[in-house]
Amino acid sequence: MHENGQWDNRNKNDHQRYVIEFSGASTDVDTTVALSLALADGASEDDYTTTASETITVPAGSYKSTFTVTAVDDELDEALESLTLSISAIENSGVTIDEDNGSVSLGINDNDITTATIGSTASESISEAGGAYAITAELANPKPYAVSIDLAFDSETAGSATFGLDFNSPSLNKTSTIAGTGSYGFVDGDASIAQFESDIRAMVADKDGNLYIADSNRSVIRKYDKAQNSVSTFVGNPNGGGDVNEGDRSEVRVGYVRGMASDTINERIYFFDDWTRLVRSVDLNSGQVSFVAGDGSWNGGVDGSGMEASFENISAMTVDSNGDVYFIDGTQLRKIDITEGAEAVVSSLAGQYNNGGEEDGFGDQARISWGDQRGMAIDLDGNVVFTDGGRNRVRKYNVTTGEVTTIAGQWWDYADGVGTNARFKNPTGLAITSNGDIYVSDSEDKRIRKIVQARPSSRLPMSCPIPNPNA
Repeated sequence: MHENGQWDNRNKNDHQRYVIEFSGASTDVDTTVALSLALADGASEDDYTTTASETITVPAGSYKSTFTVTAVDDELDEALESLTLSISAIENSGVTIDEDNGSVSLGINDNDITTATIGSTASESISEAGGAYAITAELANPKPYAVSIDLAFDSETAGSATFGLDFNSPSLNKTSTIAGTGSYGFVDGDASIAQFESDIRAMVADKDGNLYIADSNRSVIRKYDKAQNSVSTFVGNPNGGGDVNEGDRSEVRVGYVRGMASDTINERIYFFDDWTRLVRSVDLNSGQVSFVAGDGSWNGGVDGSGMEASFENISAMTVDSNGDVYFIDGTQLRKIDITEGAEAVVSSLAGQYNNGGEEDGFGDQARISWGDQRGMAIDLDGNVVFTDGGRNRVRKYNVTTGEVTTIAGQWWDYADGVGTNARFKNPTGLAITSNGDIYVSDSEDKRIRKIVQARPSSRLPMSCPIPNPNA
């Protein structure tokens, strides 16, 4: 090579050249070797994961390839476990393995037992009026997964406070998924694989805690079995069919289910659907579906015997302690009197047919707005409490006086407060607890709200005639 950087041949101008190539550490083709893992000291394939399997490849233009072995934590605490990773040449690959650097050993330390401690910095006693303990649970050697600690409250020893009566803790409330995958579909079976359609219209529970779910777009009622942790079709057929209104639960025809109610005393559920336009009941023991009321027409608002009555659009239902059914039908609050061995009787209690509004009052002087989704329940005094989302209120029907009153809310907004000073944005669902508190799903405000009713109580001191609604 000349000083000018050009190559010359042996004899000038004979146009032949020799090229000298210097090879570096990288390769110009993909190079693959076999990978194997040997387990020792109790290690198993469940104790680790790896980003490589049977081979590892060094890509063209590179001089190395990297993969990761990750230890998998579990609930078992074991001794030190060992892994040995080795590489070997693949037949006809042209690769030679350096025997001194063809393997590497790893250890997984799995003997760090997780322990929990619980304590409080509070004094020995707290005041009943707003007193609170701050209790802290701490973990030593925490795991990369959630650790649950069972709490046991002593209510057996004389003088012990009772959880839910003498004290409570919102921190112990837990939300979890019991059924469904999060995808649209229709799948029965184990709760973890079950699927539902997009419009679960109503849901009620029986005395054993099993759930009955109106999968309305599929025109069926489904059951979540608490003991079996499974979902099954309970009433109707998801593939259509059924030409009878009464009979075996799997053979009756069902349309779009709009309302359901559970009678836990008599072990039956009531439901209304758009197709048949009937209120029917299902005996939870025999599985027999029976006619309750409705003439099957669209001529809503007609009272009378079960065969004479007609319905417009039932949006919510509930059952009282006598087994009678209350429901919101269009712009009316109505009732079905249930008597064993006799025909049901339907009557309108408040509001007017197809004449909505917001006025409180007695009987048909009151007005109820039209709404497609509502919630209703019976309070501790046997009165009917319901959401009136069209007017952004929660209202009550007094079963003794026949009066409809507004107990919370007034117009569309968000505000906590007392009575009509509170504000809602289209309240829909409603439930009442055993101590009389009312919970409301404020749908457009995306909140769950709580109403504490001011009720006479024998435990109130005589010097406090007006209960504090925020207590």
